[in-house]
Amino acid sequence: MWDEEKMKLNKIPKKTDGTAGSSTNEATWTTFEKAVSAVRDGDLDGIGFAGMGRTPFVGIDIDHCIDPETREISAHAMKLVREFDSYTERTVSATGLRIWIEAEKKPGSWCGSKNQVRELEVYSQGRFFTVTGLHLDGTPKTIERRQEAFDAFMEREAPPEKPKPPKAAYNGSSDYRLELDEFLQEHGVMVLGPRNDQSSERAYAVVCPWAHEHTGGDTSGTRVGQYPDGALWFKCDHAHCDGRVWEHFRQYLDPEAYKRGKIYFREHGDRTDKAEEASPAKKRNQADRLIDYALATGAELFCDQMGAPHVLVQGDAVPLNTRSYYWLRGLMWDTEGISTGGEALKTAAGTLAAFAVKGGKVRELHTRAAFHEGAVYYQLGAGRVVKTDQDGWGIDEAPPVVFRSIPNLKPLPDPEPGGSLDALEELVNLKTERDKRMFKVYAVTLPLPHIPRPILQTTGVMGSGKTTAGRVMKRTLDPTSPETVRMDPRDFLQKASHSYIVMLDNLNSIPEWGVDTLCRLVTGEADSKRSLYTDDEDFIYEMKRSILLNGINAPTERGDAQDRTLPVELERIPDDRRRSEESLWTAFERGHAKLLGAIFDALANTLREKETLRLSRRPRLADWGEYAAAAYQALGWGTEAFLEDWDAVVKIQNQGTLEGSTVAQAILSFMESRTEWAGLASDLHTKLEVEAEELNINIKKDKTWPKSPSWLWRRMREVLPLLTAMGVEANQQHAETGSKIRLVKVGRGPDPDPDGNPDSTEEDAVRDAVRENPAKESAFDKPDSTDGICGHSATPLPRTEEKKSAKRGENGVETHTGRELPRNTVSAVSTHAGAKKRVEPGSVGELFENPPNWLRLQVEKHLENPAERTIKPLCTAVATELYSNPFQGTEIRPEVEEALERWSK
Repeated sequence: MWDEEKMKLNKIPKKTDGTAGSSTNEATWTTFEKAVSAVRDGDLDGIGFAGMGRTPFVGIDIDHCIDPETREISAHAMKLVREFDSYTERTVSATGLRIWIEAEKKPGSWCGSKNQVRELEVYSQGRFFTVTGLHLDGTPKTIERRQEAFDAFMEREAPPEKPKPPKAAYNGSSDYRLELDEFLQEHGVMVLGPRNDQSSERAYAVVCPWAHEHTGGDTSGTRVGQYPDGALWFKCDHAHCDGRVWEHFRQYLDPEAYKRGKIYFREHGDRTDKAEEASPAKKRNQADRLIDYALATGAELFCDQMGAPHVLVQGDAVPLNTRSYYWLRGLMWDTEGISTGGEALKTAAGTLAAFAVKGGKVRELHTRAAFHEGAVYYQLGAGRVVKTDQDGWGIDEAPPVVFRSIPNLKPLPDPEPGGSLDALEELVNLKTERDKRMFKVYAVTLPLPHIPRPILQTTGVMGSGKTTAGRVMKRTLDPTSPETVRMDPRDFLQKASHSYIVMLDNLNSIPEWGVDTLCRLVTGEADSKRSLYTDDEDFIYEMKRSILLNGINAPTERGDAQDRTLPVELERIPDDRRRSEESLWTAFERGHAKLLGAIFDALANTLREKETLRLSRRPRLADWGEYAAAAYQALGWGTEAFLEDWDAVVKIQNQGTLEGSTVAQAILSFMESRTEWAGLASDLHTKLEVEAEELNINIKKDKTWPKSPSWLWRRMREVLPLLTAMGVEANQQHAETGSKIRLVKVGRGPDPDPDGNPDSTEEDAVRDAVRENPAKESAFDKPDSTDGICGHSATPLPRTEEKKSAKRGENGVETHTGRELPRNTVSAVSTHAGAKKRVEPGSVGELFENPPNWLRLQVEKHLENPAERTIKPLCTAVATELYSNPFQGTEIRPEVEEALERWSK
């Protein structure tokens, strides 16, 4: 009700008819629907939830965490919201939050603190809560079980317990065994909030049992408390309660116990039955009894592949550390009907861990997926596993593999037949048919944990749904909380180990250590960290993970990362097709089970096709390539379509690597007018520096540029696959005079047709040659003369005199074929099919009229700062896209410049 005198909501319980209610009298309670109706139709101002001691819910109040002016939520509050990831609502004051979770709160434990930094209240019993229904966006709409997070929160936030030396009683109370919180819970006293009382260990504002209207707020009304020595006190400011102390308060609530001699016993606690005390079981301490109960269950004790001790509880592998405490507590309660403390739990878990180590049994634990004897086992939830093999899929009640018990993993629905992978297209706005095929096949191969899977890198302009695409893939096969992982060197591996699919959202750049770690995660990562600050024992991480990555641009251009990447591009979603988040995820949840069924259907067919598959060539991640090709075959597209799609992917990978390697750019430019060069690393380093200057590369500021000849080969070795794909082979030889490097244009094409027909090569033979040797697809050959070379550019790039007239140096050799080759030289086999596609008018213009995302970004980058350094890679990229021949970039430069001029207008 609204208090006119204090100008605030005074949370006094009322019945729906406006008469006095009680938090302890169920007769005054009603249903939620009737309470809502009364608030809408009557003079009541809010709804309260009673019976907190009878439900598994815990409420966490965060007061004054919302700025009344800006409506911004404080960082501390948001951290708690993310930590618990459960239903959260705004409070009546509109400046606070309340998080609802399902958890067990130990009676008498910390209930909150109020200070200038933050105000927290934690309750599960002995009071009622107001509820507003003002749901905080971005949090679940259901109350989730968060016992582990709550225990960690209490351990972190609660102050250490103070000792309780026996002292004289206060207000006539001499019952030192009586705990205030337990008493209030037992007798249904409604607690309104903690009280700041410096002399007390704990104090609360409560509803007066004699008259509810006596209750005020934090500064007046009815209060109870307990001093450090255990003595209890009561005070009510109302005149009718003048002179009443703790004994009156207690006698009113529990007259029978008071008559029995003022001794209060808990139902399951400090009993005085001598017969029970004399029983043999009671003579053993709690830790020993816990160990007996655990062994009596027959639960299997073992160590995982890292040597960590575990116990198998109902099919779940539970580590024998603090996470086994819930199991042990349950055993004690089920057997003796009492709770157990931390020291007994610690001792029992440690002893059981010793038994596991001594037993010598080792079992491999898996996260979400396992591959065993040709079958894939995928964990849906606790005790629910799908087995998929060549014959199909189904729920396996007794799988031969064991999965880790990880609280972060959310359950998946049971798959249903009759679904289609086309559902992914309805949720994700993929740009090309190739992107759609690759996205579907990636989903089918994700449940294969034993092979390295490429990093799925989704790119696109703002509004194309990059984050949504990642979430669709993540939630389809590996929903977790939290959903994404932050790139932090301190705990990245730990967070990654808690997921099967690692999602990195909206990254525009990745630090060097991060690139190294991601590359190792793809192929298999092993690392260790210190278990405790008090010892030197290591905790070992060993894992192989699928990675989802998104951003407007590729966050890294390093060659080793590009080789492990599967890029897919998204289109901007038109405004008339854009849908709300609620609508999209409702549709996703509705079709989730059938989409899972479609994935497992395709996976079963893939496993069957894989048995007879033979590829003429394989991608960088060969194992994944074979399964992906088998999936193409199973889905009706054929392995040839996969090879063609992967060739397009390689072009994108190479382009990304080329843009990130100034050394590769300089070498390709240097070799444009040469067919071969050999010499000392120092000579090549000097020549490449000259080349870099012509490309407007600032070698002093470029961190990747080799600062000395000794670093040149190291940088070249990083991009050797790229150079080979671009038609230049490089190798190093050691001589007495120093390290020598040799550069050669590779890939001699067929001799010109005697009849002068350059297109006489049979198309089928060309296609076979491309598939057998894709690395030489962009190669030059070395004609005997320059006669008959056509398509000479009328506007060649400026070159230095050194490049126009090659000279044989003392330590090096430069080979030309007679006079200098025109810069548009293209061999008959530069791309077998591409050699026939000489530059045709309109080809470049057509590409610029319908630009792919990478071209749009590169053009915008050039127009921001027009320079030789940006125009040259742009021409190279366009030539690679159109003709699979980067050296043709010089020839098409006039068309590119013309297209750029139209673009800028």
